Amino acid sequence: MCRVLIVPGSSRKALAIVSSIRKYKICEPYVLFYSNHPHLYSRYLKDKVLLNMNKAYVSEREYVKNILLISLTYDIDYVLPIDWQETVLLSKYKSLFKKYGINVIAPQYEKIVQASDKTSLPELVKGIVQCPPQETIRSKLELSKVTRISPPLVVKGIRMIQSLNTF
Repeated sequence: MCRVLIVPGSSRKALAIVSSIRKYKICEPYVLFYSNHPHLYSRYLKDKVLLNMNKAYVSEREYVKNILLISLTYDIDYVLPIDWQETVLLSKYKSLFKKYGINVIAPQYEKIVQASDKTSLPELVKGIVQCPPQETIRSKLELSKVTRISPPLVVKGIRMIQSLNTF
């Protein structure tokens, strides 16, 4: 039976994913934790891995290296990142995992970057769906642009993927 490493175990989605995997007997789920967490004591978890968070987040490369080493140690077939930061970072290094026969279940990094850039959303969905009006504000001097959009409106920050290496 295949083995899947779910990262991180502290995610609110982790137990539901483990329960589904067990129910359908898809793979044997292993769950990665960075610290002591209430999910560690769940009756749903049989195989869990605890990684000292201080060591896990030294840098982007160290983080990925730790996940790879854990995957090799436990003979993992699939790595399933379930939160934003893990998905972005592990998708960036999918090819490294693939060299060792491990599949990262995540979209291509380039697609994540493209979909995450809300400023290019109108161009991305052109011809698929009508995009609501939007204004991109890059400084306090441009705040007056908000008045151009009538309510209801949603204000979102621009998440820069390049800065994620600082977990």
